[in-house]
Amino acid sequence: MSSPAVHRPNDTITTERLLLRPLSPTDSQGVFAIRSDPRVLYWTEPDTRGQSDAWLKIRLESDRSMCYTVSPLPSTDDPSPQIFGLTGAHCLPEIGYIFHPSAWGHGYATEALKAWIHMYWQKYAAGHPVLHEDERGYLKAVTGPGGEGSRGVLRKCGFRWFREEEMCDERKGAKQKDLRVLLQEFRLMKPGVER
Repeated sequence: MSSPAVHRPNDTITTERLLLRPLSPTDSQGVFAIRSDPRVLYWTEPDTRGQSDAWLKIRLESDRSMCYTVSPLPSTDDPSPQIFGLTGAHCLPEIGYIFHPSAWGHGYATEALKAWIHMYWQKYAAGHPVLHEDERGYLKAVTGPGGEGSRGVLRKCGFRWFREEEMCDERKGAKQKDLRVLLQEFRLMKPGVER
């Protein structure tokens, strides 16, 4: 796998409890541990190891990707803590986050996403240069069925509902029957821009 196109090794972010760092090829096992859990990818099929590695490879090679791993801050007891989440942009301007169920309910997703958003607008005040001009003034996120927790994280981070879109349900069996799901898009305008 190639090196991330957007990041440099010193692009880490720390919060009161968390360490965020750019995704790297060495994160394969941690990414798979998250993406293979059916509780995490509940409205699509959980990843196989090959699918997870393909997802990682695409993120590492894309100039629109700014994915970060999320782990507890290192301590003397645990100098190399395991990643338990991913946050950031998987395809700018769309952001996302997924966390292993062991990390749910602690506010980590909100804390990590707020820190990532702050870094993004500090670094790219005019929007990321790979984006088209009409995409530079916002970040967006899409939630699926049962995504009440995700919508809560987005609202806490300042995102507002933008629109709904119906699409084919990606779960096993549902796709063949052309069952549909309703997706909700939320947007966060860059600081200083009115809706």
